Amino acid sequence: MQHTENQYFDEAAIRVLYERAESLEKGILNEKLALNATIYPHWIKGDNAFWYVRKTAAGTM
Repeated sequence: MQHTENQYFDEAAIRVLYERAESLEKGILNEKLALNATIYPHWIKGDNAFWYVRKTAAGTM
């Protein structure tokens, strides 16, 4: 990586930002921010339907 006077972040800081973005993309933080923000489908064999787990304030359904 070439360093210039306009560089605002060092490599370690950029790595932290990318790791944070990756965790958001994978839904790791989504569960803390909003319930059911990410749905993981479980396909029913031989059908075009799926089921998924839904979280509520009362628990998991």
